[in-house]
Amino acid sequence: MAKHLSVRQAVRLALLASATPAVLTSPVFAQEQDASDSMDEVVVTGSRIVAPNLQSISPITAIGAEELNIAGKTRIEDVLNQLPQAFAAQGSNISNASDGTASVDLRGLGSQRTLVLVNGKRMMPGDPDGGSAADLNQIPLSLVKRVDVLTGGASSVYGADAVAGVVNFVMDNEFEGVRFDYNYSFYSHSNDQETAQALNEARNFPLPDSSVNVGYSHDYSIAVGIGGAEGRGHATFYATYREVDPVLQAQYDFSSCTLNLAAAATNFACGGSGTSNPAQFLIVNPTTGALTGGRTFNPDGTMRAFTAADQYNFGPVNYFQRPDERYTAGVFGNFKLSDAADVYGEFMFMDDRSVAQIAASGAFLGAATFSLNCDNPYWSASMKQEMCGAYGLGDDEFAQALIGRRNTEGGGRQDDIGHESYRLVTGVRGDINDVLSYDAYYLNGEVKRNSTYFNDFSTRRTALALNDRDEWEVYAIEINLRKGGTTHPFLTLQYLTDGKYDAGTGVFVTPLGEPKCLVASDHVHSPAYRAFTHHDLFDIVARRGLHFDQSRQKGVVLHMINGVGEQGAIGLTAVANSREEADALYERTVAVLDEEAALARTGA
Repeated sequence: MAKHLSVRQAVRLALLASATPAVLTSPVFAQEQDASDSMDEVVVTGSRIVAPNLQSISPITAIGAEELNIAGKTRIEDVLNQLPQAFAAQGSNISNASDGTASVDLRGLGSQRTLVLVNGKRMMPGDPDGGSAADLNQIPLSLVKRVDVLTGGASSVYGADAVAGVVNFVMDNEFEGVRFDYNYSFYSHSNDQETAQALNEARNFPLPDSSVNVGYSHDYSIAVGIGGAEGRGHATFYATYREVDPVLQAQYDFSSCTLNLAAAATNFACGGSGTSNPAQFLIVNPTTGALTGGRTFNPDGTMRAFTAADQYNFGPVNYFQRPDERYTAGVFGNFKLSDAADVYGEFMFMDDRSVAQIAASGAFLGAATFSLNCDNPYWSASMKQEMCGAYGLGDDEFAQALIGRRNTEGGGRQDDIGHESYRLVTGVRGDINDVLSYDAYYLNGEVKRNSTYFNDFSTRRTALALNDRDEWEVYAIEINLRKGGTTHPFLTLQYLTDGKYDAGTGVFVTPLGEPKCLVASDHVHSPAYRAFTHHDLFDIVARRGLHFDQSRQKGVVLHMINGVGEQGAIGLTAVANSREEADALYERTVAVLDEEAALARTGA
């Protein structure tokens, strides 16, 4: 049997040959060499490792599975943000203007200019309202074999959406066996920042606990890999679940107050926003149009100057980390029919829900100029004097003012965002010859978004509430001149719920997917209704709890009330979650009107 030299011996021999060629090429030495010591072949196994940079003109940053494990991150965007070419984009730490996704932004050119691939195939946009940026939440981190990041020359291959670069997630499609991962994490912090604590104490703001453990995260994943007969086929299944708790700025001493420049502009102080509670008023001089300096009021209603101590601290209720709950599942598979045909497919599913929270809303100072009736029954004598009396305005006139009033009673503004996405890839690839290969595939992606925004203020409704004369105000009365039917009950339903009619199912649904039904009539009639005024109708509906409630999105709406005094007829639209419930609400409202009309006749 032939004797083979070890790799170490072969390398030493090669180095010696290169260093002393005259000695090694001596005919005498060659004759003395034993034929059994000849070396047939040297294989350096490291040269068989696939390196992306060997096949790419531009440099590629490759992050392997080992580096991903060492990083100890449970969110792929956190890993990518550690790269010098990556800039912070949408992620769990974004609350203001968040779209609920996680994205990557290479070179700071925008996530919409960074292309994301999975196994070399495009990811679809992650949010219907967020442009072309892919949502990294859909990628199972436990199955990522390698991440390739290319930042140069990608647009010449992939187009304008790759101007900043390309991030390709190479999945472990050859995994076999069963793998279960569980990650548990939280943030631990000692609040010992003396300067920040002193600033909070100067404003009598509450301090967070001296030591906090927050932002608890639970991440579960399971993967099952199955190989086919003779190694020709393979399938990898996965499922993951993640639950993340929120982190508030109030839980850290360095962020629990909003920092502004101090009056001397040499240091910082806890400040905030001029839109506060109690409200700040900038009164408009009706003659010159000039604004009177900020005014607010004491608990007894007396007016005084607005100072820095009255500013609203908008920092504490903002999220450092959004709460999040996510489910993903999918499969990667292939079957090799021959060297020229390898059939493959990918399916990925994700259901994710997150809540973004920022400071409380309000009537923001400068957003609008409000008209205030001088006979407002809720004003104190001091307020009436400063708003109207000082400018010679009578009870039947209106003052003008800019108002900053924070909705502290309602809590922070919240955007409850949900995404449901599907991605399907199926194709066939293979080698045509030693030089040419092909890859033909079909890709389809779909993303659905549900979003509900809470606790915001309406400028229009604020203006209506400020003009209070202690009685109902009628702003519009419809006169129906059409001989046939009418569409305004349906338009009312659209306006109140922001929903739409699904022609495929024949059901009207809200943005949250809840069905809504209406029962309406243009002619709810009784001679006894002639005893009602417009104000009586509004009082009855509100007092009996029949009015449309925006939080429940149920109730009745009155219309065409112009004929109630002369004809005893009104229009009525009842909105509820089912036909039966809408019918019952409609019948109950008619019964209440009949009952109230009978009481009006008897003078009870």
